[in-house]
Amino acid sequence: MAKENRTATLRIQRFNPDVDDAPYFDTFEVTYGSETTVLDALHQIKTEQDGSLTFRRSCRHGICGSCAANVNGRNILVCKTPLKETLDAERKVIIRPLSYLPIIKDLVVDREAFWDQYLNVKPWLIPPKELPEKEFLVPPDEISTYNHAEMCIMCGICYSACPVVNVEKDFIGPHAMLKAFLRVSDSRDRGKDEHMANMPTLWDCTTCYMCNALCPKELKPGATSPSLRSIWVEEGKVPRTLGVSLTSTYRNNNPFEYPREDRQLWAEGLGLRNAIEEAVDTLYFVCCLSCYDPRAQKAPQAMVKTMRKLGIQLGTLGDEEACCGSETRRIGEAGLFEMIAEERSELLASAQAKRMVTISPHCFDVYKNYYPGLELPVEHYTQFIARLIAEGKLTFKGSLRKRVTYHDPCYLGIQNKVFNEPRTILQSIPGVELIEMEQNRENSMCCGGGGGRMWFEGHGENGHASHARARQALSTGADIIATACPFCLNMLEDAVKTLGLSDKIEVKDIMELVQEAL
Repeated sequence: MAKENRTATLRIQRFNPDVDDAPYFDTFEVTYGSETTVLDALHQIKTEQDGSLTFRRSCRHGICGSCAANVNGRNILVCKTPLKETLDAERKVIIRPLSYLPIIKDLVVDREAFWDQYLNVKPWLIPPKELPEKEFLVPPDEISTYNHAEMCIMCGICYSACPVVNVEKDFIGPHAMLKAFLRVSDSRDRGKDEHMANMPTLWDCTTCYMCNALCPKELKPGATSPSLRSIWVEEGKVPRTLGVSLTSTYRNNNPFEYPREDRQLWAEGLGLRNAIEEAVDTLYFVCCLSCYDPRAQKAPQAMVKTMRKLGIQLGTLGDEEACCGSETRRIGEAGLFEMIAEERSELLASAQAKRMVTISPHCFDVYKNYYPGLELPVEHYTQFIARLIAEGKLTFKGSLRKRVTYHDPCYLGIQNKVFNEPRTILQSIPGVELIEMEQNRENSMCCGGGGGRMWFEGHGENGHASHARARQALSTGADIIATACPFCLNMLEDAVKTLGLSDKIEVKDIMELVQEAL
């Protein structure tokens, strides 16, 4: 029996700069089967309905990368993506060209800036001036690293999705970082300085890892940022403000130049125990920003007060608590991070607790993924709170008549796939109407504060990623931007104030909303 084809609706962005004043959408109906790709559907439209529809394609097998486009807000290779996987409940899909690049026509974009940044790193092997007498040999343990990076097909998906490219047109881009890493890591190459010479914007990377999440070849261009930065760190070529934060982390155990002895002042009068001295239900690790910044302190204070109402005893590491080293690692100070991780692991091993809960996704990420010897289970507080709600241990007596939009922190969402728990909490609060922004969950937009950008302004001339995100939140009609990260809280609140939007929308941590609803 022949398989029955179904009908799908494609809304495709059209634009011909020679005749059109602005982009617009055309709607087409296509038939599709189980093996029909998005590219097949585009071909069907061009052949049977509108021969003027323009898009790129060549190999049709995910090798050339030319067919990359934005489908439902996510950059993909349309030749490798089944159409049925992109359709919503009404069998509709929205197709746009790659973002942040000039449109030549319809889905075809001008990639000149993309290629310029690629060539800036001189992505070819530079041998010694005097050729050796015998062939270069690559050590076996390096082969997988090089082969992995060489799989990049230069499709532009990572570059187009990068939040830094959106506001900083001179940013080197994830693809160029990957190629530079490939060369400077190669023992046969002698052109490290030449590869790195045109990469001052390397410090602008927020290490959000959107590029890692979208790469059709499952490469990790964003992960090369700390490795490349480490080269400059070793040579002392670090922006002054980043150098200050690293020095403070070493001397004061926090990157903000505050005395270590003041770290626990945020918790005065809250009755927290010292988990090193006595057993507690949960070890609560509060990040440096939440310890010292008066605005960010409200979230951990709300957490402690909420747990006290529920009879759950939290404890900290007391005066021994210190920076987890997350941003130290992302900035590229590998040696300092190694020292931090060793010292913190020993300290955490002595904590008398069943689990550790962190306020910050940055702390959660580094403990979960970069402390290999850590035996203490670690959760982000949204996972902990969502479980308490599911078990019926946390119920809300009050209500909040507010429209709330949630901003996914990159270190929590894109990098650790924690998407549902924060939304579960918000949807459990009586009266809250959760409104999603256009970019949400795995397609969320970075606030711009990670990877050391809290201490480094960057080279952008077109605003800041947080400004774009604040405007996107405002467009939903929400009263509140909720987030679950002190970095995002800081960046988004600053954006709202800078843009003069404080009378239209406010920024709050989810934990603050939980306490209000209790």
